[in-house]
Amino acid sequence: MRYLSLFMHAPCFAARSSLHAAVMLWVINAMIDLHVHTTYSSDGQYSPAEILSLAACRGVRTLAFCDHMDFCAVPEGLDAARAGNVELFSGVEISTELCWKK
Repeated sequence: MRYLSLFMHAPCFAARSSLHAAVMLWVINAMIDLHVHTTYSSDGQYSPAEILSLAACRGVRTLAFCDHMDFCAVPEGLDAARAGNVELFSGVEISTELCWKK
């Protein structure tokens, strides 16, 4: 039997930062954070290595960096991900603008 629940905000980082709200999934005993901003985003407070270290010591096993218009955090975080046994994915937040014609 699998247990799945959704939690808004990232409890593993809440004590140390105001990182962007993230969806946390608990599936069996694995914690997953699929929306984390690094210092490559204007609202990120921690480097990729710092985030991966925090994630690993709090039991997060899968993580996705989703910075604004930037993929650069993933290559920088690969070594830290391997060291912490964290599966790292790349995501991106894309800025859009809708212009209406009159």
